Amino acid sequence: MRALSRHRAGRRRRTLRARHRGRPDPRAPARPGATRPTIIAAGDESDWGASVQRGYRAWCARYGVPAVARTVAFDASADELRAAARALLAAAPEVDAIVCATAGAAAEILPVLREAGRTVGADLLLASCVDTPAMRSADPPITAMDLRPREAGATCADLLFELLRGDTPTGTERVHPVELLIRASSAQISSIRSATESTMRDGR
Repeated sequence: MRALSRHRAGRRRRTLRARHRGRPDPRAPARPGATRPTIIAAGDESDWGASVQRGYRAWCARYGVPAVARTVAFDASADELRAAARALLAAAPEVDAIVCATAGAAAEILPVLREAGRTVGADLLLASCVDTPAMRSADPPITAMDLRPREAGATCADLLFELLRGDTPTGTERVHPVELLIRASSAQISSIRSATESTMRDGR
């Protein structure tokens, strides 16, 4: 996490931004056969949504993969998420991996994927950028990132108080660890767990 100092209308403002340095190797999804990954993400009204979309599009550009994304509201309803999934499959029926950036979205679109005749964990991989109870109880259970939100909130609060007291200089960074939880929805990529964890430890 980094404390930033900005100037607006003659006043100094400090903000906090989360930075995730432990990144899985971006080539990893392609190795076991996912060649057309797509994403359903919130719009750029949030830093989170914008960052996820930038990362996806950068990966696609790097490996020459067409970027196919659908944007939804940060608090999209189940109907809106399923409509986005239907539109995505209609636009690119050859997709073989879907990453959902908004919390709960991956579980909500499972019925749409089944209606389309897709088998999650076999001919289509599914993952969520946010782990929730719905990811763990889904059929099949869905691969997700454990963002450790309680710990993140506590670290943000501690850093904010330190800034307010003047104990921490502007530009201070705190690394918040996250974990990729591989489950049956991406069974094809379970073989890359060790490579992914090694890459994350190296901070690449």
